[in-house]
Amino acid sequence: MTHSIPHPTGVVPPLARLVMKTGSLETLRPANVAHWTKIAEMLRAAFPQGGAQRDDVHLFTSYSAHGLAQPEVVTEHDTKLMTVARLLLEHLMEANGQWSYLKAQPWFTDGGHLVAIDANYYPNREVKGGQPQFHKDTAGNNVFVNLLFDNPDPIPATEWLVDVGEPGFRRRLLQESLLPPGYLKDLDEARLHLRATTAADEPVSGGVTEGANTYVSWVDDLIWHATPTDVNRHAYTAAQASVLYDLVDARSRAGSLSHVYDGRIGEFVSVPELLGSIAECPTTHLRHVLGAKFGPQDVDYPTVDVLWKKVYAGGEGRARYLEDVAKRGASEWRLTGHIANASTTDPGAPGSSQLFETPAGLSSRRRRNSDPATKVDVLLALLTQIAKGHPRSFLRTWVRVIPRNSEEGRRAFPQR
Repeated sequence: MTHSIPHPTGVVPPLARLVMKTGSLETLRPANVAHWTKIAEMLRAAFPQGGAQRDDVHLFTSYSAHGLAQPEVVTEHDTKLMTVARLLLEHLMEANGQWSYLKAQPWFTDGGHLVAIDANYYPNREVKGGQPQFHKDTAGNNVFVNLLFDNPDPIPATEWLVDVGEPGFRRRLLQESLLPPGYLKDLDEARLHLRATTAADEPVSGGVTEGANTYVSWVDDLIWHATPTDVNRHAYTAAQASVLYDLVDARSRAGSLSHVYDGRIGEFVSVPELLGSIAECPTTHLRHVLGAKFGPQDVDYPTVDVLWKKVYAGGEGRARYLEDVAKRGASEWRLTGHIANASTTDPGAPGSSQLFETPAGLSSRRRRNSDPATKVDVLLALLTQIAKGHPRSFLRTWVRVIPRNSEEGRRAFPQR
């Protein structure tokens, strides 16, 4: 299947068409199923669970330039195995439409940028037992992500929601320093389209995969995703949030405003997530202070203390806080206890840094995995996987765009 967004008639922006695609390799590329079965077998033998790697193995990075028949490949592993894995992943990207998009872009065809594909192998990425941790797989220059699972049976599916919010101010600045203007324009057009066509109450996708050999392909900047879990988020109320005021205010005065412990639920609450979710209500004092230029996605670790002192500190601030949580508590309100990682540091992306944001709309959306019937399906799939001794193993690609004249680009093509 593809994503569940109803597209209106007319032209759909190219990245909106690619925003999320998932299904079985048997349907997408049936000719490659036998290849993937053999490659997965070789990967399991080469990189067994509990080996030298802790979680994942970096297999290779391939660099493609317009006009070159073959990419440059950098790897420390068996060349033949890496070659067949690379060809399989390229077939996946051709079938899901990513390569067609990339090869048609002027910033690629004019030779100004390269496409770098990082491939990693996970021998066994276990399903989480705690709150979902939504994030993006990027250091600012990652455009597509692909997962290809080695699953003979249905497994718990990756959880995801479309990111219809504008990038946070810091993320936007990072993107402008790393990505071609043409790609940023395509992102903006896709975001406008998705915002107009995505229902505000569309549940966070999850559940169980359809069939075997599952692939998941998406536009990284337009999706928040998480390793699946059947644990519910914390349903919050105005009364619960009101009790946190003194704890948060004390933390602010101590200069350590990140998390506070909520004894009633027995877990920590992320203050940026709490305030970011309050800012999603357009009539709150906090949203008014953020103004038109900023939004909930800009409530992160660097700004949360400034916002607290400006809006909620002191006697009048307490009154504003109580008013705001009453307004926010009038509708669905759920917290994960985490703030989402919107960008990470990558040595290959100069200027990249770890950035955090509040995913737009997440606190008011239901998750499929919190539905009782879906929860049973997820649990049964997980127990079946464990009973049969099948690890949650998969290939992952990060598809990055890098300037050809960058340090990384010059290393890939030193003589060209």
